Amino acid sequence: GLDTKSIGIQIPDQSNVDETKIYDQDLINNLKAKFKEWKTGWKEYHFLTGDEFDNDAYLEGYDRPFVRDLKKSIRTRIVILLDHSSSIADQQIDYKKATLALCEVLAFLKIKFSVYAFNTTKRQVMCWLIKPDDLKWNNSCAKRLAQIPANGGTPLAEVYDKLYPILYSKKPDIFLTLSDGEPSDAFAARSMVKLFKSIGIKMVAIGVGRDIRNATIIATNLKYLGFERTLGVSRLKDIPNKVLNILRHR
Repeated sequence: GLDTKSIGIQIPDQSNVDETKIYDQDLINNLKAKFKEWKTGWKEYHFLTGDEFDNDAYLEGYDRPFVRDLKKSIRTRIVILLDHSSSIADQQIDYKKATLALCEVLAFLKIKFSVYAFNTTKRQVMCWLIKPDDLKWNNSCAKRLAQIPANGGTPLAEVYDKLYPILYSKKPDIFLTLSDGEPSDAFAARSMVKLFKSIGIKMVAIGVGRDIRNATIIATNLKYLGFERTLGVSRLKDIPNKVLNILRHR
């Protein structure tokens, strides 16, 4: 395995952190209820022909009275990178709540995922490992996320450079970046995005904005970096939905 420390990825190690403050149980429960059918992996669809006849549908004059169960499992492997630059500082608790809810639902749906975050600590660009892909999402992952302060700029290219060896060896299907600002070096970021695409990773970004207009501007700026898909989000609570829909329509 790769030694994460030597390539500049650190593990947040404070243990006296209260992770309960970033749990939004209502949001988590609503998402689990909404995406529950993915967990069982089966959903009933009506067809003209099928395995099972639905009498009620037939009597109601429905033209597709047969029911067939289709498997709806998501085998996509995803890596998520969370921008913790200073511009998110004033809403970082809600940002963490939304991203934690996303992790809870991905774990609930048994989707293989890993999570990283970046910030600047003592003028040093830091990339933090929140959850490796081979570890089950648990409280210690939540503690890691809870303790990362939002500060510094958006040195995307540097962070991508730190992550490249890991993603090169793991080859996830999707690399998703959540960011609320423009990268400090757009040219370098663009060439890193191109590099990830060249090894077959689908590059997706979500621009997090203060309002719809701001989110759209951020998403448009991210599009110029060569991402295959960019989305804007102004309500932090919408983040998990957006990500799950990306996985659904892969």
